[in-house]
Amino acid sequence: MQFKWNKNCKEFTAYGGFACDLIKTEGYKSCEECKFYDPYSEKILIIKLGAIGDVIRTTPILTALRRKYENPQIIWLVKEESIDALKNNYLIDKIYIYNQETLLKLKYEKFDILYSLETDMPGTAIANEIKADKKYGFYLDEFGQPSAFNKEAEFIIEKALSDYLNKNNRKTYQQYIFEASHLPFTNEEPILNLSEHQRFFASEFLHKNNLRKEDKILGIHIGGGGKRWPSKVWHKDEVLKFIRLLKDKYKVIIFSSTQEKEIQKELINNPEIKNYVYPNNPENSLGEFIAVANLCETIVTGDSMALHVSTALKKKTIALFFCTPDWEIETYGRVKKLVSPLLMKYFFTDQYHEDLVKSITAEQVYSKLEQ
Repeated sequence: MQFKWNKNCKEFTAYGGFACDLIKTEGYKSCEECKFYDPYSEKILIIKLGAIGDVIRTTPILTALRRKYENPQIIWLVKEESIDALKNNYLIDKIYIYNQETLLKLKYEKFDILYSLETDMPGTAIANEIKADKKYGFYLDEFGQPSAFNKEAEFIIEKALSDYLNKNNRKTYQQYIFEASHLPFTNEEPILNLSEHQRFFASEFLHKNNLRKEDKILGIHIGGGGKRWPSKVWHKDEVLKFIRLLKDKYKVIIFSSTQEKEIQKELINNPEIKNYVYPNNPENSLGEFIAVANLCETIVTGDSMALHVSTALKKKTIALFFCTPDWEIETYGRVKKLVSPLLMKYFFTDQYHEDLVKSITAEQVYSKLEQ
């Protein structure tokens, strides 16, 4: 007996089994007999594994796909650390977690359309193995190098190999990822939806810190550079000056990763500001980070995952660019950019430069906030 994947049958899609509970209990011989049957027009696989920020800013293509195809079934392959960026997204039918079991399943599963949006391994190699009638994006060629399935995707590979193109490109990430996907970009928004658990977690955070929903809360993200981009992170001296300028106008949540937790601790314990600053937990999961970020009215951040979270949550955002191109970021009318005057000197530097991370001042950020 053949069971067709039913897009709207929760028992079937939630577990990926061969017979859903309704078929077993009601005696249906096929999905077509089921009252919940809703056939899809195209079965689509998206490969975008990470990084987290890139996963978030790729979600606008979901809106375009739903517009282009009558009733598609959309499946997204993603790494486990990025899954909270896609959970609760009503435009995705199924999330596949990148692991050995999933890769084995994908060797046999058939799709109508593949959108392979990773230019690096292992995403390009996975694309080679996918059975799909149409393929857009990237694959791994016989020389072990990324190549494009379609002409529109070639620009992204060329850009990755050329400092000249990186410096002179003025397309945003969304514009060139839509082009690679052979989709028109009409300012579609990134999507982040919170679960009830996340909303409860946020309420607990407010309660624990004696904060109220009515408080004006400003978030400052002091992480995001990691070992790869040490000069992406605003200098702690300027962060402190900025918080001093805020005085009692805002309650301030200082977000950090584990790498910056000592700087976070130093700021939180500073006697000048300690009465109105609060830490997020650097050990928070992505879902918990998103939940606390959603409490903020405004977020100040470098070019990091937090920028894409803030944009998707539709927060007023001040984005600081030290060594990465600001022109690749969509503003959606609510992201204000501050660009270091040293950007071109240190373009894509992977070294730490103190003059660079101090080159955007607290006064400049405060002025942008006042606007």
